[in-house]
Amino acid sequence: MSLSPKLTGTLGPVKDQSWEISSNPLTIGSGDNCRLRQTEAGLEPVHFLLALMNGSVLLTSIAGETSVNGVPARHAKLRDGDEISAGKCKFAVYLAPRSRSIKINLADTPRPAQGPSGPKQPELNLLVNKPLEKQRDVTMRILLNPIDKAAAPTTSVVANRFFFLYQAARQLNNAQTEEQILYIAMSAIFQAMPARQGCVLLYDADGKLLESRVSWTAKTGPCPIPDAVQPSRTLLETALRTRTVCVTRNAEDPRFSAAMSMRQASVQSALCVPIFYKGKTLGALYLDSAQPAAYLKEDADFCELLAGNMAAAISNKRLESKVLHDESIRRQLSRYLPFETVENIIANKESGLPASQHKEITVLFSDFKGFTAAASGLKPEKVLEMLNLHFSVLVEIVFRHGGILDKFLGDGLMALFGVRRDGSEHALAAARCALEMRQCLTGRTLEHGIQPLPLSIGINTGEVVIGDVGSATRTDYTAIGDTVNMAARIVALAQSNEILVSARTMEAAGGSLISSPMQPVKVKGKNEEIQLYSLRGIQGLENRP
Repeated sequence: MSLSPKLTGTLGPVKDQSWEISSNPLTIGSGDNCRLRQTEAGLEPVHFLLALMNGSVLLTSIAGETSVNGVPARHAKLRDGDEISAGKCKFAVYLAPRSRSIKINLADTPRPAQGPSGPKQPELNLLVNKPLEKQRDVTMRILLNPIDKAAAPTTSVVANRFFFLYQAARQLNNAQTEEQILYIAMSAIFQAMPARQGCVLLYDADGKLLESRVSWTAKTGPCPIPDAVQPSRTLLETALRTRTVCVTRNAEDPRFSAAMSMRQASVQSALCVPIFYKGKTLGALYLDSAQPAAYLKEDADFCELLAGNMAAAISNKRLESKVLHDESIRRQLSRYLPFETVENIIANKESGLPASQHKEITVLFSDFKGFTAAASGLKPEKVLEMLNLHFSVLVEIVFRHGGILDKFLGDGLMALFGVRRDGSEHALAAARCALEMRQCLTGRTLEHGIQPLPLSIGINTGEVVIGDVGSATRTDYTAIGDTVNMAARIVALAQSNEILVSARTMEAAGGSLISSPMQPVKVKGKNEEIQLYSLRGIQGLENRP
């Protein structure tokens, strides 16, 4: 009877099958190189792997989702009877009796030392424990202290590589930035393998430009210049095109012997691993050596599995960054734009509000006449309830007509039309908005048992300066200029339930506005009287007073 731990299928195409778990990692997936291969079970090429270390069965998820007892897990030390779910498969882990009696806290992973209980396992000496700005300094050359490889598992090359893979995977899980992910991976590789130099190249956000993000040498560790190590272009292009690990064991390899870059750099052996996640290529990992046949199959497998962990960590970090970036945009724009518009901007990666510029727009001011008198006998909370209800109705209408809410002004508001879209429709949009405000406000407030406040509106069209205005600690996106000042003076002249528009707005609307001319009036800041119009409706629309 075998005393080795067993992995037994309990559901799906693996049901009632068993596999032995040993120090030689058991790889599970749909790829050709997996020891447990299932092509119709919804598994990634290498989905997860299991290995026995110091009597503990360790799980490392490489790609896709792997759950232990119903909880998604990237890394886990398994117990007897634990259930693993991946794709359409379910497994149970059964530990041998002697494995149950071993109590080793692998999570602590102490440094090599002799103690009462015998040799202890080392932990990776990862450079991300140092400040990143110091990592780039040339002085980092003296900080790379490879661990004593003799203290790592020596039962086989595979077990040795798995030790470094497991330790690196744990660290990748806690990386705070993409740069830390790359440093963790390269540090693990150069402590586990005979590499002379190497680099990691990643595509930019658009997936077009491939650039070196970190270079590393066995002598110096991380290089101050990210592209200090230049990979073989032939090897790199082949790995990216075929999405397979490419290894050349000597300079005479007919596939790559014509590569000038390899001959000039005295490269005898090289290895290039594509980094991809869920069908998307993120970049590649490149290593080379001046020694022929420097890389074993176990080295290629190790780098491929580590690249899978890197890909998952990078993708998760980019997703996290995108979520934070989108939330920042959402907070910024939701002050000015409706929810649907903000979400469309984020989804389509559109520019939000235009940068600072001169532009012709239409400015609308609204004001509640008699608000001070109406609020004088009310409790503060009732005043706010009344004001918030009125503003809620008006802002909803502003957004519906494509306007931007610039700001609230006590018992009034300022809205801008034509900021995000070029064209001459902004004057007409502001007029439609004003008419709907006047028409809908009474009914909507009475529905809530609140008497509507008399509304007056002033509209003006002209060139403004728009952009962020404020201090280093706070800015507001707004419009400034004479056009804005004039709109504010127009609303002050409007009577209760009256909409006054300027001659420039009438002209910009193209003769579509139905209005009555007012007597020319003198306003502050103007030497001549100005002509205003009382808006009654729009051609082709049902118009109400």
